[in-house]
Amino acid sequence: MSFSASVPVMTSIPHIPSNSKRCSANFAPSIWQNTFLKYADSKSLEVSETMKQEVQMHKEKVKMNLSSNDSNILQKLSLIDSIQCLSISSHFEDEIDEILVQIHNNFTNNSLAIEERNLHFTALFFRLLRQKGYYISSDVFNKFKNKKGEFDEIIVVQDVEGMWSLYEAAQLRVHGEDILEEAHEFTYNKLKSMINQLNPSLADQINQSLRLPLHKTFSRIRARSYMSFYEENPSHDKVLLALAKLDFNMLQSLHQKEIGNITRWCKKTGFATKVTYARDRVVELFFGVVCIASEPKYSTWRLILVKLLVCISLLDDTYDVFGTFEELQLLTEAIKRWDINYIAPLPECFKVVFNTFVEEFFVDIVSLTTESGRSSFVLENVKQAISTLAQAFLIEAKWCHEQHIPTYDEYKVNGVQTSICPLMLTTFIVMKDFATKEMLDWNFSNPKIINAVSLIIRLGNDLSLHKVEQERKHVASAVECCMKQYGISQEEAYNFISKEISDCWKDINEECLNSHDIIPKPVINCILNLARASELAYENFEDKYTNNELLKDHGINETMKQEVQMHKKKVKMYLSSNDNNILQNISCHFEHEIDEILAQIHNDFTNNNDLVTKECDLHFVALLFRLFRQKGYYISSDIFNKFKNRRGEFDEITDVQGMWSLYEAAQLRVHGEDILEEAHEFTYNRLKSITNQLSPSLGDQINQSLGQPFHKTIPRMKARSYISFYEKDPSCDKVDLLNFAKLDFNMVQKLYKKEIGSNTKWWRESDFATKVPYARDRIVEVFFWPFAMNSEPKYSTARQIITKLVLCISLVDDTYDVYGTVEELELFTRAIQRWDIRYIESLPECFKVVFNAIVECLMEIDVFMNDVNGDSSLVLQHVKQAFSNFVQGYMVEAKWCHEGYIPTYDEYKINGVLTSANPLFTTVFTAFGEFATKEIFGWISDIPLILKTTSLVGRLLNDLASHKFEQQREHVASAVESCMKQYDFSEEEAYEFIKKDINDSWKDMNEEYLKLTEKIPRPILDCIVNLARICEFLYANFEDKYTNCELLNDHIMALLLDPIIVLKIININQDNTIKFLHSKFNNS
Repeated sequence: MSFSASVPVMTSIPHIPSNSKRCSANFAPSIWQNTFLKYADSKSLEVSETMKQEVQMHKEKVKMNLSSNDSNILQKLSLIDSIQCLSISSHFEDEIDEILVQIHNNFTNNSLAIEERNLHFTALFFRLLRQKGYYISSDVFNKFKNKKGEFDEIIVVQDVEGMWSLYEAAQLRVHGEDILEEAHEFTYNKLKSMINQLNPSLADQINQSLRLPLHKTFSRIRARSYMSFYEENPSHDKVLLALAKLDFNMLQSLHQKEIGNITRWCKKTGFATKVTYARDRVVELFFGVVCIASEPKYSTWRLILVKLLVCISLLDDTYDVFGTFEELQLLTEAIKRWDINYIAPLPECFKVVFNTFVEEFFVDIVSLTTESGRSSFVLENVKQAISTLAQAFLIEAKWCHEQHIPTYDEYKVNGVQTSICPLMLTTFIVMKDFATKEMLDWNFSNPKIINAVSLIIRLGNDLSLHKVEQERKHVASAVECCMKQYGISQEEAYNFISKEISDCWKDINEECLNSHDIIPKPVINCILNLARASELAYENFEDKYTNNELLKDHGINETMKQEVQMHKKKVKMYLSSNDNNILQNISCHFEHEIDEILAQIHNDFTNNNDLVTKECDLHFVALLFRLFRQKGYYISSDIFNKFKNRRGEFDEITDVQGMWSLYEAAQLRVHGEDILEEAHEFTYNRLKSITNQLSPSLGDQINQSLGQPFHKTIPRMKARSYISFYEKDPSCDKVDLLNFAKLDFNMVQKLYKKEIGSNTKWWRESDFATKVPYARDRIVEVFFWPFAMNSEPKYSTARQIITKLVLCISLVDDTYDVYGTVEELELFTRAIQRWDIRYIESLPECFKVVFNAIVECLMEIDVFMNDVNGDSSLVLQHVKQAFSNFVQGYMVEAKWCHEGYIPTYDEYKINGVLTSANPLFTTVFTAFGEFATKEIFGWISDIPLILKTTSLVGRLLNDLASHKFEQQREHVASAVESCMKQYDFSEEEAYEFIKKDINDSWKDMNEEYLKLTEKIPRPILDCIVNLARICEFLYANFEDKYTNCELLNDHIMALLLDPIIVLKIININQDNTIKFLHSKFNNS
């Protein structure tokens, strides 16, 4: 069969200038490479008969539940909701339809009122019936309003489940439904404000909904996380859950095989070398297709559509970044007529793109439709849709070539086609049984629902790519067109377009209600899923297709998350057994259980004056002491007297584990605890002398502890090496505790990578390397400070903003330290004290760049706090003051340097507290917690002893590490010179004096921690201590690992880049619970 139109061969080919300038988008390569090739012919993906039988058995049981005569309507609705959320509703379409028809008839045709029903029931009823295509009046929610016409706070806010259901129901609103507009705004704000007060599981579910509501999410994507939440519900249906898991795994195997075949096809065609300018996004394209129609019956259509989308992606990049306008005119003509002769003089890549349509995609379509006799009909319509798309691409190319900014209305008309929604829908329709002339006429008539979905895709894409694309030659986006037509600012245009997207969803909802009896349900679902694909792909103004690393975690890491949840449950069993340092690395998951156990042990032993018996060995006593003191319980060091002899010396100890535990316990000593001073010296010397006699693994662990004790290390940093040691222990729990630690480490590592990637992008886009050339470029190294403040996932946003702020601090440090004159620095200090850039107008541009970077960070904090709390004034006031204090400390140092003045050691330390930046870090960290109160900020502003001492540890360690290097150039006197001056010491004596000062500061810290645990939130205290810990690490062995960043390479690789290999464990019993922990503890 010939695919070329019957047209004359061109007799004259226009000359195309060979020197036409080409653009380049520098698209990132695929992150997948050959990952999925192994699935193409994998026999392991074939579903066994046993699994199929098991699925069938579970399906029959669920059908029985659906068909039961139970009159509890809420139960029926909840079951349907769970089935849909678990993404298995395709197995029960007839049963669900029958139930909803019956409920609809009972409640509407028979005029049965729902006045007695609660908010959750009403909202669930409304949502499920509207999803089904039944119009239910939004007036059903009037009963939840008070006399003022507002939603009743007492009724609604106290019912979190009902409020959440109302939020989800409001997503199906249509134009004119003011009550649902109010409901949406009311529930969104209320739910967001109370997230931190809910249990973690419920909070996670609601957070997901606030980000992407059910109606705007693919059920298959939501299903993975929903399974975990559903499983935690004590009343969950075990059969339903088992079916969902089996179905998910079976379908995943099919999808893996499909993507394997598509990947192999792409490799075979060689696009990567033949069309080098184009994006390689075959996996991401397949992901989108799976989201649109994931069921097994659409397998052939998925393979066809992915090929089409690969062709369209090549075409898009050809029009967008490669072809000249003259070349694109010829390419468009070739596609209109389907005649390759029109592009004969063009570069080979144009022919590759054209022939991919003709020789690959069209051949497949004909092959699949020949038997039905519909080949000509199908091909004709698909060709027409591709031709229409190419013409729309050419219109954009013309606008770009002529630098024409169309009106917003003009842009939208063309944007409907460039969204490729009409083409995808055409392909879906023609490949299925409902491909009638009437159906296609409807499709090509640009109906309201297709127009709305196309605009959601087009406008969502533009909002996410607008800023990036305007950095290179590119057609004006919807943002510029909107600004031009309405004479508004960029921010106003963003808001205008966002509202238009919201209105398009109302159009879709309305048309789904109007068309459900006219348009086949699969077509309606396809249209809806195209809009959902856009919501996911362009969420948070990020283009996850072009920047494909943003899409990596969707669906890929959910397996890891599920395994983590499974192991997490079982790990709780081990909390009352012997100490596992590995638990310290994952303790954030078990804070409640650990607190409960330690409180119980403390009460049992301390209140009964029976803390330690003669039978207790050294390891037990030291471990008990360390864990209690870490928790904030004061335990007297006298408990170690029993291990001394009559001469008052520690007995010759042969118990290596006990001696090591005593060494670690001694790190928590306070002033006046002579016994722990002795214990520290004794154990350090003894352990150092015997490490060569121990097994290599134990010797390495002890050597690490001698270099940096556990108390002076951030647990997450010690996790990597400890996991390796723990795995070699024959008695280790390889099934749950170890695997959970590994999975948790890998998951959090992925999060850190994303955070650093985001800030690296900001740093590069800000171009500090060229605008502030004298400053250190330490993007990755800077991450260690916010990481130290709190490494938990829930502080991710805080870490990203704090990282930017620390980068600004690094710029400020280098500006004061190596660049600015004292006169310039005085003006810069005044500008920050008053937050007024006019003070530095006369200074070099780099000062303004640094100042504006700080202001940008403060604005981010402002936006974040307004979103979370609705008010940022308190936070900004204290952060600004802390920053002002910080630069004043630098200004004092600059004056000392300028005047050649060496301050006394005491003077230096007072100022060093500020220049350590720890008061500023603590203030900023506090701003991001629920503990950001006036009282806490006041306490930090007073620089309490614990903050003063952690600041001194940082300042003095930095000086010991950098002293010799910095004195080789003009630099302010360090703590070493100041100490030598005040006490008339030699350099060596000053070093020893300062090291003792650092040790005494740790004692102060330990003492203050014990005093403050009941007064100051623990995350703040931990943040303060962690700031000292990160300095112990960065300046260990008198080396400045921040400035000499090559010393950090191995640590960065281990912590941030290299994941830990996790062995796959099967047949794990998931039924163990925390009850076992308590029974085990009580028995012991």
